[in-house]
Amino acid sequence: MLVPVLVARVCALMYFCAVTEVHPTPAGHEAVLAAVGYWFGWFAAYSARFHRAK
Repeated sequence: MLVPVLVARVCALMYFCAVTEVHPTPAGHEAVLAAVGYWFGWFAAYSARFHRAK
């Protein structure tokens, strides 16, 4: 059965497709941490520039 690419990515990151469970797989945990780390890194850099400008 063919599924859209984004659905396949979500299925690879979550247990939902395999066992109907909403928790992330180990790869899903890594993806979440990478996204949060990226956001906090961006926020820290922006915040530092903002506070330096004052």
